Amino acid sequence: MRKFLKSLALIAAAFACFGMQTLASSVTETETFTNTYSSYQEAVPIPDFYRGKMRLSGEAIGCGSFQNPRDLFVDDNGYLYICDTGNDRIVILDDQYTLVSVIEELVYETTGETTTLSRPNGLFVNGDQIIVADTESERILYCDRDGKIVKEVLRPDHSQFSGDTLFLPTKVLVDQQGNLYAQCEGFYQGLVMFDENGEFLSFFGSESVFASVEVQLQYFWQQIMSQEQKDQTSRYVPTEIKTMTIDRNGYIYTIAQQHSTLGVKNEIDNIRKLNTKGKDILVNKMPEAAYAAFKSAATSLNMVDIVVDEQGFITIVDSSAGKVMYFDKEMNLLAMFGSIGYDLNEYQLPVAVDCFESDLYVLDQTTNTVSVLQRTEFGETVCNAVSAYHDGNFADTIGPWNDVIGQSANYEFAYSYLGNAYLSQGEYEKARDCFALGRDSRGYNEAYKHLRTEGVRDILLYVVPAAAAVIVAVVIVCVVIKKRKSR
Repeated sequence: MRKFLKSLALIAAAFACFGMQTLASSVTETETFTNTYSSYQEAVPIPDFYRGKMRLSGEAIGCGSFQNPRDLFVDDNGYLYICDTGNDRIVILDDQYTLVSVIEELVYETTGETTTLSRPNGLFVNGDQIIVADTESERILYCDRDGKIVKEVLRPDHSQFSGDTLFLPTKVLVDQQGNLYAQCEGFYQGLVMFDENGEFLSFFGSESVFASVEVQLQYFWQQIMSQEQKDQTSRYVPTEIKTMTIDRNGYIYTIAQQHSTLGVKNEIDNIRKLNTKGKDILVNKMPEAAYAAFKSAATSLNMVDIVVDEQGFITIVDSSAGKVMYFDKEMNLLAMFGSIGYDLNEYQLPVAVDCFESDLYVLDQTTNTVSVLQRTEFGETVCNAVSAYHDGNFADTIGPWNDVIGQSANYEFAYSYLGNAYLSQGEYEKARDCFALGRDSRGYNEAYKHLRTEGVRDILLYVVPAAAAVIVAVVIVCVVIKKRKSR
């Protein structure tokens, strides 16, 4: 009877969830630019997580139009640096978006000689130093805001760069120890790593070859081929890393090219979080059904840049559909927004993203603008609840998650996190109900396991004393009967 009642409650909860999802979809579908994926493997609308605040252009700033910009960076003071590739310059704005300087001509600090940039593709700011990937000049420059060069890193003296191999850095970053990492065009050995003095150290974080059916079949046939036949077969090599970033803890995140000729591996598989040994340690706890839906959609995306903020939230920008994807540190998709267009919340060809505090900055290569996005009240509530949960303040998240559900009943992610909060507080029935509404089978099983354990413990609390009483009574009766017989 008890099992039947539990099953009935679960069915009722599922119907309630479906009803709320249908209602919320009809209400918000025309009012939002944002969605996420549900356990039904569908994109469902949720309240806006971010909205366009303003769009910055070179004309409005006062430095003339940008041309084919490729990268941007926001430093700890909110200063915005734009890699204006087509104009061979770096444009710097302060935290009020006022023009600070334009670096076009640079001067070597030691010799006083001048030089110019040649198709710079990437930049990184480390304290007072601006590190620029000066691609066509095959070098990486360290300079200050006035354009004074303090260090120059040239092509490494290594066998991998011998002969006609070019050193074409497109992205750069510096870790907490001062080591420099360069992502190079057409280079599949991973990132090129230099020490703080610009001396080559090693290659870092190479992608492994995806073992598709095609690759495995070729490997099989190569075991019985002659050397001449082997020389005529295709060589499969790791894919090229196309973008990277570093978080406050020193972990490097990379996204590699799609394995379009090597099977079905797609964009979502190519996101990695690398430790100091170059090992991928990214945790992905997105619910299975939602992950399957997002993974399917990701085959048509082109994820071109990634950034991780101070709280560990991961933002990825896609250039194919103009999408901005917002994840927590466990790769739960909190929101996906944006599209192709010219409105404030739309883009033509987004190529780079960065963040400062809760704002996002998206660089559009086609419109030659930077869009500034501001987090909404709904997004702020979700992020605060997620951060409190990851900090171990589980009780503090219950109120915010209920607020989120009140604004968007079809936001399944909120039910899962609320269920986890109740689970941590020992409120297993509430946790089970939340997991049921969020269609989180893994969480539901965990809550049910605790309830079953509690049920067994409750039974033992009554059964053991009762059994002991029966045994004592039987012993007493046996003793009494034995005494009577002995008389």
